[in-house]
Amino acid sequence: QTYFTDGLTIDSVTLDGASSVSVSTSASITAAVTETSSSGTNWQSVAWRIATTAPGTTTCVNFEPDHTASGTFVESFSITAPAVDGTYNAYFISYTNDACSTGASATFTMTNAVVVDGAPTVSSIDRVSATPTNASSVDWTVTFSESVTGVDTGDFAVANTGLGGSPAVTGISGSGTTYTVTASTGTGTGTLGLNLVDDDTIVDGTAHALGGTGAGNGSFTGQVYSVDTTPPSVSSIVRAAANPSNASSVTWTVT
Repeated sequence: QTYFTDGLTIDSVTLDGASSVSVSTSASITAAVTETSSSGTNWQSVAWRIATTAPGTTTCVNFEPDHTASGTFVESFSITAPAVDGTYNAYFISYTNDACSTGASATFTMTNAVVVDGAPTVSSIDRVSATPTNASSVDWTVTFSESVTGVDTGDFAVANTGLGGSPAVTGISGSGTTYTVTASTGTGTGTLGLNLVDDDTIVDGTAHALGGTGAGNGSFTGQVYSVDTTPPSVSSIVRAAANPSNASSVTWTVT
């Protein structure tokens, strides 16, 4: 059971010095809590929560030294943004003990104060059809964590082992979170994979580059096809018995 006290009042809270913030996923945010203590009530800790619903589970911050006199005080500490994009409320509660369990103030709510908008990432690059294959071209489905633009053939490279005829990316289609990439398989027998090579040209709706700013940090290795485009051929047809023969039937071994 939580008991509330009139001795603690949260007057205001800023997040990175403002009333709201827009940050990347799991970013660190500096919260500055201004609180008034009256009637000699101690202020020793603050519980916080960033969520779409009110506490609930909170995180306790115990600060030293404790505020043991009446007055208005400010405490700053780091809180962590959610790991999923979205718009969240921030909640704060002051307490009179170190464990955020006694003498709770009223909950201070900052509605829609934390906007989380992280960089897009590649979720998967999966084969569309079965492997092994003898097809002259193959497809992969490329899925991103959120809707992106700027996806073109220059963002992909094939990983070729053993195939001749210079397999290459030949086309791309799709939009939003899902794209299909096509590559030729070349000739012979080998394996063919598809990799995304991040050069910061793929961005989300707020211009965040894939994986964050910096080439290469959004790169991704996709699934691999086993490819055999070499048709079978006859190596030999050899008599299975002696020649000449007076047998009523004869046989050959075909290789």
